[in-house]
Amino acid sequence: MITWFKNKESEGVASLYSTNITLNANSSLPFEHAYKVRLGKDEEGNLAIEPLDRNRVESGELEESDLYDIAYHKSYSRISSTPLMSLLSEEFGLKLSKEAKKFKTHFDNSSNCLIIKIDRKGEPR
Repeated sequence: MITWFKNKESEGVASLYSTNITLNANSSLPFEHAYKVRLGKDEEGNLAIEPLDRNRVESGELEESDLYDIAYHKSYSRISSTPLMSLLSEEFGLKLSKEAKKFKTHFDNSSNCLIIKIDRKGEPR
């Protein structure tokens, strides 16, 4: 029997910096057609990112202040906002800097959100 080695890049990974969240190609897939995103915290204390289409954003049902831009590229996506990252740093007890803190991700179909698994200590995976 052969055990095949997985390419680490095939895992969903989010890199948190002091100025942005960068999602690898696998984590970026749900955001290919996203117009904006909103971020929150799930019941397990993880970071949730919801992709939003243009129709939902323009419907007026969401607060504009809750929405963030996302830049989608084939190999990564990025949400850039220093104030957001300061808020996340405080909320999750993370010391964010120019050096990435990397966390595993998975997409939760029931909530339609990408979940970034942040451990209780605020340390990378």
